[in-house]
Amino acid sequence: MDKWPAVKPTTPNGQLPFAEMPDSLVLCESGAIGRTIAGASGLLGEGKDYMVSEMLLGITNDFNKKAMDIAPSVFTVEKFDAVKKQAYQDGKADVIDFANSKYEKFL
Repeated sequence: MDKWPAVKPTTPNGQLPFAEMPDSLVLCESGAIGRTIAGASGLLGEGKDYMVSEMLLGITNDFNKKAMDIAPSVFTVEKFDAVKKQAYQDGKADVIDFANSKYEKFL
């Protein structure tokens, strides 16, 4: 990650991941990249399967937001002070409960 400060301004939105497509389009956002590759591979599904997968993706986005609001990442771990550690401890159960309550009925 030492190279990140130099790489960051060269990315489409200043974040990872990004992928260069065969037509030279540089695509950012992990969900867009994943769905583009899945669609090109014929793996998006159809009908109800596709709709449920999109719904689960939305739930996963909500879950990721909740988890990343309290958890350190490779980019933030150095700033994970005592206040943030306490917020993690206080919020961890809510994040787990969210996942358990939202996914169970669809899987």
